[in-house]
Amino acid sequence: MEIFVTFPLEAHYINNIAFLSKQKNTKIIFEITSEEDYNQAEGLISKYAIENFAYKPLYNRENQDFFMENTYLTKDDIFSDIVPQRIIFAHQKLNTNFFGKIHLLPNGDIKAHPLKDVLGNYKQEPLVKILEKEIVTNTAWRIIREQTPCNECLYQFLCPSPSDYEWALNKSNLCNVTF
Repeated sequence: MEIFVTFPLEAHYINNIAFLSKQKNTKIIFEITSEEDYNQAEGLISKYAIENFAYKPLYNRENQDFFMENTYLTKDDIFSDIVPQRIIFAHQKLNTNFFGKIHLLPNGDIKAHPLKDVLGNYKQEPLVKILEKEIVTNTAWRIIREQTPCNECLYQFLCPSPSDYEWALNKSNLCNVTF
């Protein structure tokens, strides 16, 4: 189970988060929009000995500097981990963030991504036909770094696949790599 924590956090929820963090197979995900949010999350992690957690930076249109500083890749970020060859090959053909995921809407519509077009309706056509449509039309599963400036970058397939962040910001890359 994943528990998402957004700041500012009301005091009466803190004990619930501390309790839930101790449950088996529970991950606490702190949604961070500022340095203050990060410090508050760090305090909770330390005080309640939260072991299974992650940070998820959020862009709120008012925190562009914070967001850029903490999510945009640099050359050092790209080379900080060894990227396995299979991941490099995967990044050349499919979006590792979205591939294989579908979103079923209450009315039966299916999308490959919430921000993309409806592929079909499982009440009206077989699921396999709808999935084939995604493979052919490519609304999300095969969106890779093939647009400018990424298509001209030496590190094009070392970077993670395009993500929700790029789509939300209407930007094709989130990096500070210069040549």
